[in-house]
Amino acid sequence: MDGGNLLFDLPARDRQSPKTRREPPVATSRPQPIRDAILDLLTKPHTVKQVAEHIDRRTSIATGHLRAMEAKGLAVRVSWGVWVRRDRCQNAPDPANIQRNCPAQEMVLRHLTKPRTLDDLLQKTGQSRSKLQHSLLKLQERGIVTRGADTKIGLVATT
Repeated sequence: MDGGNLLFDLPARDRQSPKTRREPPVATSRPQPIRDAILDLLTKPHTVKQVAEHIDRRTSIATGHLRAMEAKGLAVRVSWGVWVRRDRCQNAPDPANIQRNCPAQEMVLRHLTKPRTLDDLLQKTGQSRSKLQHSLLKLQERGIVTRGADTKIGLVATT
């Protein structure tokens, strides 16, 4: 040996620093007052706004808590902005089916009582061309509207 670093000759367990030899802390459960308050309220379906008022927080904070509780399997969304405890709702709807149209899309749908061209919709809705095309694309992707061969846009017929 040339007198180099002698630590490489030590067994593996002795090479570790004292900081890494400590035992990991015991997992403890800390109190969750906001989650408990939300679960107490959600015995019946409530909106996010009602939950926010109950916990005295903003709706964005309440939504974050509800989404975290959804990930843990404690709460489920039953419709747009309405939540309930998981144990109170055995057959929760698919989240992909809980969608709401934005106001621009609602305006387009109101004017599609009969098939119309893009220019007709521009005139009726008063929206910009790009906003209208974006709304139509989203509605078409979801299968709500269709574009015919004659370039007229109409609602998809449901039977």
